[in-house]
Amino acid sequence: MSKAIGKIAALTLLVVILSITFNLGQLDNIPSQINVAAGRMSLAASVSPNNWSWVRTGGPPGGIGYDVRIDPTNPNIIYVTDAWAGIHKSTDRGKTWQPINEGITARTGPSGDAIPIFCLTIDPSNPNILWAGTIEARGVYRSQDGGAHWELHVNGISDFPSDRVPTFRSFAVDPHDSDTVFTALEIFNPDTGKVYGQIYKTTDGGLHWRKVLESGNLFRRIEINPKNSKIIYAGTGIFDRWGERHEGIFKSTDGGETWTQIDHGLTNLTAPYLAMDPENPDVLYAATGGEPGFGGDVNGGIFKTGNGGQRWERVLTAPDWPVFDSVAVSRSNPNIVYAAKEEAVFRSEDLGETWERLGFNAPGYRMGIPIGLEVDPINPAIVYLNSYEGGVYRSEDGGQSWQSANKGYTGAQVSDIALDPQDPHRFYVAALLGVFKSLDEGASYLGMNRNDNTFEFARSITAGPHDWQTAFTGNQWSGQVSKSNNGGRTWVELGALSPQVAALRRLDIQLGITSIVISPDDPKTIYVTTVTGRENDPSEVEQHEGLGIFKSTDGGQSWQSINDGLPSNQVFTLIMDSHNPQVLYAGTFKGLARTTDSGEHWEALRTGLSGQGVRALTIDPQNPAIIYVGLEGAGVFKTMDRGDHWQWASLGMDPQANIRAIAVHPVNSAWVFAADWHTGVYYSENGGQTWTRINQGLRTRAVNKLAIAQDGSVLYAGTEGEGVFRLDLAAGGR
Repeated sequence: MSKAIGKIAALTLLVVILSITFNLGQLDNIPSQINVAAGRMSLAASVSPNNWSWVRTGGPPGGIGYDVRIDPTNPNIIYVTDAWAGIHKSTDRGKTWQPINEGITARTGPSGDAIPIFCLTIDPSNPNILWAGTIEARGVYRSQDGGAHWELHVNGISDFPSDRVPTFRSFAVDPHDSDTVFTALEIFNPDTGKVYGQIYKTTDGGLHWRKVLESGNLFRRIEINPKNSKIIYAGTGIFDRWGERHEGIFKSTDGGETWTQIDHGLTNLTAPYLAMDPENPDVLYAATGGEPGFGGDVNGGIFKTGNGGQRWERVLTAPDWPVFDSVAVSRSNPNIVYAAKEEAVFRSEDLGETWERLGFNAPGYRMGIPIGLEVDPINPAIVYLNSYEGGVYRSEDGGQSWQSANKGYTGAQVSDIALDPQDPHRFYVAALLGVFKSLDEGASYLGMNRNDNTFEFARSITAGPHDWQTAFTGNQWSGQVSKSNNGGRTWVELGALSPQVAALRRLDIQLGITSIVISPDDPKTIYVTTVTGRENDPSEVEQHEGLGIFKSTDGGQSWQSINDGLPSNQVFTLIMDSHNPQVLYAGTFKGLARTTDSGEHWEALRTGLSGQGVRALTIDPQNPAIIYVGLEGAGVFKTMDRGDHWQWASLGMDPQANIRAIAVHPVNSAWVFAADWHTGVYYSENGGQTWTRINQGLRTRAVNKLAIAQDGSVLYAGTEGEGVFRLDLAAGGR
């Protein structure tokens, strides 16, 4: 449990869900949409990439979610934030979402396209006024039209040096004065390797800010007494940050000018999340608990005060993992209180005196860490949850059951896509939040995940060469490979690759399954490649020796290492010659290798190639002698003699392109597509001689994966932080 939380925090630092309840047992009853019109794909010379435009599918679920906020006057209107995809708004109680980021200028991520919005607050007296803050960027934004437009308001907030860039954790607006606003900050201190916090205040609607409080830990949630706005509370710390000091909860009685700590009765001073009784504002609840790996005390719980913080009493704990992430009070019935932690939601109907543990799973989805929690302002049985691992979930029965509520909202980090060779509408996706399946070109996504952590951080996905219902997925962290024989309804974990996998788990060292290849001649013959350490951190990859490539001849029950001759045991990708399954090519951290005897021996291929890491490989489907490779920082290279000799083939690209995927058109192999992690997707109409960027409609240029339909009609792109995009390769796109 604690390792799972630590992994989320590490991935958060590295960068800097179809409102449907679905029975997985019904998947096979959905009619296949194979009916592709004859002539849909045209290879006429008139087809021009200038007419191509990518379509955002709005899925799968995922990202780095944080806040969920409901308009207090209109429960149909809801906002969610995501550190990759910014702000999304729903006007139909979470059934559908649309991004609303116009005017937000902050950008982060590998391509500089991520919209790093972390927190959002609605002005209680004027719900058209919204405040939003960034993660690891100096950005405070205000909207006066319900999010249609945003303006930057940072005057007076310290211009921190680049190694102390702040994260804005929350806002609180004076319910009697829309111009008076407080914001809570987290600042990383490079001298200590820990974080501290500050609170800023404005009295002129954000035109000017001034600092009113500093703490030895980050500030998370601020609550203002609605009956006396001079009284303000602020919670500090969070489970996955190491604070310089643990300081609990602060209170001000003079509008934020002076503050005192009010920790009497608190046994855990990591107290980030506060919720106030709207009718009796002397009653507050605090969600507490920290991750030991970040200097926190795991023994948290829900604490309550009935006298404005003079004394706190623990009213809820949990024996399995008492680190609580959020708490919320019903506005229409303050007797009803909800509390949430990883793998559990609790409900009280008597002001927190007694609690009932409720359900915490939406069928097929892993709901992750409930970092944001909100109760419908009219119906206390309707609850929304935003997951730190991405995705919004909704309950209509007081938390007893949950369903995904993510159609149109995604911040998913997609690492792999596996298409149905018989139907371009259908594909599997491997993403940070797990495994998903679409049957309609990405218009909707079905969760293929179990309720445990098996598919958390999915890295790779592949389908059987002759049966798309047979699928394999590999984990990005634990080195686990799993198999489904029924289109994802159920999964079985395959045998451990080696005893070293368990040793790496004990050391909390990442082991990713970067690719899975199945022999078309014998489906029991399976190859998997691995990378030890965080794949996108070259220094970490370099410091580990790696476990290399494994092969199974019994369907994954047992494995053997096949690394003889590899230039590096850190292996990013693997492809098989479909004309001769004994021939495979492996892209490693230190170059390319080939085997002609099913992996018994490997030879490094260096003639004409530099020694950079090979992150992408593809073979011309019509001529197996032609192969394209994508290098880390060196673009695309091409061979016409099965790898004996290579030539540079990157004219028109960024000369230092970090190529993560290459796809060759299955009908016209002169058409080649390549994805760079920084500058987007390129197209060549002449076998790689020259390239043109094709990024129109692509909201992020950080592309990890390309997958092209067997009939050549559609190209899919899996991105870092914006989910899956679709490109119709017929003339003019869609």
